[in-house]
Amino acid sequence: MEIRQATPSDHKNMLALFVKTVRLVNTKDYSPRQIEKWASTANDLSVLKKLSKDHDFYVCENEDELMGFCSINDNGFIHSFFVSSSFQRKGVGSSMMKFIVESALFSKIENLEAEVSITAKPFFEKYGFVVVTPQIVSINDVPFRNFKMKYSIK
Repeated sequence: MEIRQATPSDHKNMLALFVKTVRLVNTKDYSPRQIEKWASTANDLSVLKKLSKDHDFYVCENEDELMGFCSINDNGFIHSFFVSSSFQRKGVGSSMMKFIVESALFSKIENLEAEVSITAKPFFEKYGFVVVTPQIVSINDVPFRNFKMKYSIK
């Protein structure tokens, strides 16, 4: 398993992993309508290109297979954190979280923040994140419950 900085040539595979993960993993916590609206945000490759200007994206892979991806910006905000449905509970998320924390320490970032799905909340709590506030966000006019979470690095 290797974690490396994502390149533009990774973007299509990252979006495909995102869609598959949302459709297969998040269905226990979100309605079919919410899942389809959420997955549809991957229809525009330019959104990921724009996010890549302000966030460092990393991919986790095994040989040529994409296992997951994550991102962090200079302020410690984790915008993306997705593990392939084929690699859930196999250490991929743990490896990526350790990588993000080490990167933050190296960059002297004191706090990490994320907006986390219902599905991902237990994973983030396992790594010391605490809920700052539950919230309702809108994706294409469809409401979603998620959580603002924070982790203090000290």
